[in-house]
Amino acid sequence: MENQLFNMNGILGKNLEDVHDKYYIVKKDNETYDSNIKFYKDEIFKYSSTYLDMFVSRIFEGKSDIYKYLEYKYFLNIQKNKYYTNAGLGGESIMSMNDFSNFIDNEINDDPIASREEIIKYMYCIEIQALVADFEKLIIQTQESIYIFYERLNNPKIFQSHETKEGLTTIYSIESRFINSILENIIIKSTSILDYLSKFVFEVENVPKVFNNYPKRKSLDYNHGKTKLNQKNKELRINWTEKDRMNTIFDENNENIFILKRLRNQIIHDGFLDVDNTIYENKINGILKERFILMPDFEGKNFTKYKSRKLFYSQDKKINLELPKLIENLLDTTHQTLNVLLKKYWFDEMSENFTLTLQN
Repeated sequence: MENQLFNMNGILGKNLEDVHDKYYIVKKDNETYDSNIKFYKDEIFKYSSTYLDMFVSRIFEGKSDIYKYLEYKYFLNIQKNKYYTNAGLGGESIMSMNDFSNFIDNEINDDPIASREEIIKYMYCIEIQALVADFEKLIIQTQESIYIFYERLNNPKIFQSHETKEGLTTIYSIESRFINSILENIIIKSTSILDYLSKFVFEVENVPKVFNNYPKRKSLDYNHGKTKLNQKNKELRINWTEKDRMNTIFDENNENIFILKRLRNQIIHDGFLDVDNTIYENKINGILKERFILMPDFEGKNFTKYKSRKLFYSQDKKINLELPKLIENLLDTTHQTLNVLLKKYWFDEMSENFTLTLQN
């Protein structure tokens, strides 16, 4: 299979000479993808991994030997079975809630090396590990979904059973609905990244002080919407000044993040971005010149509204052309947020001249 080049405007190419837009995706003959869209995956994973390591070190007050002993006992020594560690965290454990409750209440009190409190600390840290792992999966799934979205949008035979005519044509079909579903999936998953980062910050600011009993994570129900600078509930505030927030996901002047959130809310609460899941094609002299999905009008951070009408389409913006920029900005600010988070809570250094650099 030859290389394929996917343009953001839906026109399939073969190589870089066929690029139509600022951004592009290449599918190689080995079924892998490459793109000039910056996903910052390596940088983000370095920071998230460091966050987890430093979080665990803080909880165990540097007693890495105890942590390693408990990791061996409850994971490595049982053929890396996640029966204990993933109970209540995912499908890799079939342990019931009652069994886990009994384990915490009655089965961890007589360990010859680790205290009850240390075992609870370990299980709490596993929750943080799962939180970080889920966050990283969202980064991966956002990237992969973008590849698939543009691959399907660039398919020359996308409307094989609905041959389009000359000029501008509106297509409403099962294929257009499927492509729009991928788009909606990208928007929902990418904006969930904001909630995970908010949890990272809120949890490190509210670490349990005692571990006599198993604690409920303070960040369990926390989300990005609660991080606003003028948060009136003191118990929900994060300790980030306006200066701390600059160029992070908490920067309230970043319109791109709010646009993604408004699109996400439209999908979640109304069930669709566009009720007709329409894709448009433009043909001139029988040659496909463009495919696009319209983007609703925005005034700054918000939908353009008149009373209860909020889906106007007069700005001629196409979401397939806007999406790479929105996602790139989101992941850039994700990277910057993790940088500030580590500097703020572990290096106690927020000067403009201090840059945190992590090695592989």
